[in-house]
Amino acid sequence: MALTSLRCSCPLRNGEDVRFPIPVRVESSALEMLADIPPEISLGDAKEVQVTVANNRPSAVSGVCVSVHADEGLELTPERIFVGNIEPFEQRMKTSDSAGCRKDEEES
Repeated sequence: MALTSLRCSCPLRNGEDVRFPIPVRVESSALEMLADIPPEISLGDAKEVQVTVANNRPSAVSGVCVSVHADEGLELTPERIFVGNIEPFEQRMKTSDSAGCRKDEEES
Protein backbone atom coordinates (compact mmCIF):
# COMPACT_ATOMS: atom_id res chain seq x y z
CA MET A 1 0.00 0.00 0.00
CA ALA A 2 1.42 3.37 -1.00
CA LEU A 3 0.86 6.48 1.07
CA THR A 4 0.75 9.68 -0.92
CA SER A 5 0.05 13.20 0.25
CA LEU A 6 -2.07 15.75 -1.60
CA ARG A 7 -1.91 19.44 -0.81
CA CYS A 8 -5.08 21.45 -0.35
CA SER A 9 -5.31 25.23 -0.34
CA CYS A 10 -8.28 27.06 1.23
CA PRO A 11 -8.78 30.82 0.83
CA LEU A 12 -9.71 32.74 3.99
CA ARG A 13 -11.58 36.04 4.41
CA ASN A 14 -8.40 38.04 5.04
CA GLY A 15 -7.02 37.03 1.66
CA GLU A 16 -4.61 34.47 3.12
CA ASP A 17 -4.39 30.84 2.11
CA VAL A 18 -4.01 27.96 4.51
CA ARG A 19 -2.27 24.87 3.14
CA PHE A 20 -2.30 21.45 4.71
CA PRO A 21 -1.50 17.93 3.48
CA ILE A 22 -4.21 15.30 3.02
CA PRO A 23 -2.92 11.71 3.29
CA VAL A 24 -4.20 9.37 0.56
CA ARG A 25 -3.69 5.60 0.64
CA VAL A 26 -3.51 3.74 -2.67
CA GLU A 27 -3.98 -0.03 -2.41
CA SER A 28 -1.89 -1.88 -4.96
CA SER A 29 -1.91 -5.48 -3.72
CA ALA A 30 -3.01 -8.14 -6.18
CA LEU A 31 -6.03 -10.38 -5.93
CA GLU A 32 -5.41 -14.02 -5.09
CA MET A 33 -6.70 -16.80 -7.31
CA LEU A 34 -7.16 -20.51 -6.70
CA ALA A 35 -8.13 -22.76 -9.59
CA ASP A 36 -9.37 -26.32 -9.52
CA ILE A 37 -8.60 -27.51 -13.06
CA PRO A 38 -8.60 -31.15 -14.15
CA PRO A 39 -5.08 -32.40 -14.97
CA GLU A 40 -6.20 -33.33 -18.50
CA ILE A 41 -8.81 -31.93 -20.87
CA SER A 42 -8.97 -33.87 -24.13
CA LEU A 43 -10.00 -32.44 -27.48
CA GLY A 44 -13.78 -32.08 -27.61
CA ASP A 45 -14.09 -33.06 -23.95
CA ALA A 46 -15.80 -30.70 -21.47
CA LYS A 47 -14.61 -30.60 -17.86
CA GLU A 48 -15.68 -28.47 -14.93
CA VAL A 49 -13.23 -25.72 -13.97
CA GLN A 50 -13.67 -23.99 -10.62
CA VAL A 51 -12.04 -20.62 -10.00
CA THR A 52 -11.97 -18.79 -6.65
CA VAL A 53 -10.80 -15.17 -6.53
CA ALA A 54 -10.04 -13.62 -3.13
CA ASN A 55 -9.92 -9.89 -2.46
CA ASN A 56 -7.71 -9.45 0.62
CA ARG A 57 -7.73 -5.68 0.26
CA PRO A 58 -9.60 -3.12 2.37
CA SER A 59 -11.48 -1.86 -0.70
CA ALA A 60 -13.87 -3.45 -3.20
CA VAL A 61 -12.90 -4.34 -6.77
CA SER A 62 -15.20 -4.43 -9.77
CA GLY A 63 -15.33 -6.02 -13.18
CA VAL A 64 -13.06 -8.95 -12.28
CA CYS A 65 -12.41 -11.41 -15.15
CA VAL A 66 -10.17 -14.48 -15.19
CA SER A 67 -8.41 -15.37 -18.46
CA VAL A 68 -7.92 -19.07 -19.12
CA HIS A 69 -4.83 -20.19 -21.07
CA ALA A 70 -3.91 -23.67 -22.23
CA ASP A 71 -0.80 -25.41 -23.53
CA GLU A 72 0.31 -24.77 -27.07
CA GLY A 73 -1.96 -26.38 -29.66
CA LEU A 74 -4.98 -26.49 -27.35
CA GLU A 75 -7.56 -23.79 -26.78
CA LEU A 76 -10.02 -23.73 -23.89
CA THR A 77 -13.47 -22.22 -24.19
CA PRO A 78 -14.58 -19.97 -22.67
CA GLU A 79 -11.34 -17.99 -22.72
CA ARG A 80 -12.56 -15.63 -20.00
CA ILE A 81 -14.66 -16.22 -16.90
CA PHE A 82 -16.48 -13.15 -15.57
CA VAL A 83 -16.35 -13.01 -11.77
CA GLY A 84 -17.85 -9.54 -11.25
CA ASN A 85 -17.57 -7.34 -8.15
CA ILE A 86 -15.80 -8.53 -5.00
CA GLU A 87 -16.21 -6.73 -1.69
CA PRO A 88 -13.30 -6.15 0.75
CA PHE A 89 -11.97 -9.37 2.29
CA GLU A 90 -14.47 -11.43 0.30
CA GLN A 91 -13.92 -14.32 -2.07
CA ARG A 92 -16.02 -15.28 -5.06
CA MET A 93 -16.18 -18.72 -6.69
CA LYS A 94 -17.20 -19.38 -10.30
CA THR A 95 -17.65 -22.71 -12.01
CA SER A 96 -17.50 -23.12 -15.76
CA ASP A 97 -17.48 -26.06 -18.16
CA SER A 98 -14.34 -25.74 -20.28
CA ALA A 99 -13.93 -27.67 -23.49
CA GLY A 100 -10.66 -28.36 -25.29
CA CYS A 101 -10.33 -27.80 -29.04
CA ARG A 102 -7.37 -27.64 -31.40
CA LYS A 103 -6.06 -24.21 -32.37
CA ASP A 104 -6.05 -23.51 -36.08
CA GLU A 105 -2.48 -24.00 -37.28
CA GLU A 106 -1.09 -21.14 -39.36
CA GLU A 107 -0.39 -22.00 -42.96
CA SER A 108 3.23 -21.69 -43.98
